[in-house]
Amino acid sequence: MKLTLLWQLSKLAILAIIATLGATLITKTSAEAQNQFGQLLDTVQREPVAITRHGRPAAFVISPREMQDLQALQEARRKKRAADWEAWSELALKNMKPEAAELTDEDIVRLVHELR
Repeated sequence: MKLTLLWQLSKLAILAIIATLGATLITKTSAEAQNQFGQLLDTVQREPVAITRHGRPAAFVISPREMQDLQALQEARRKKRAADWEAWSELALKNMKPEAAELTDEDIVRLVHELR
C-alpha cells in the first residue's frame, strides 16, 4: 500500500481510530523509526505508531487492517455525502418555481453579483 494513500485520508478519521484504541499512542522519532524499522513493522500490527520529526507528528504508521477500516470509513462517508446531495437536489428540483427553470447560467451569475 502506498504511503501517499495514507496522506490522503482524513486526519479526523485517523484520530478517530486512534482514539478508539483507548491506549497511549506509541511515539518514535524519525531516526528511531528508521533505525528500528523491522521492530516498527511488528509494533504497528498491534497498535498505531506516531512518527515525529523535530518534536511534531510527521506520520502515523498503521496496520493493513486499520488501513482497510479507515478506507471503509472514508468510503461510507463519501457515499453518505453523495446520497445527501442527491436528496437535496431532488428536493430542490421539486420545490423549484417554474420561472427558475428558465434561468440561464449568465442570469444566475448576474443575479448573484447584484445581490453582493
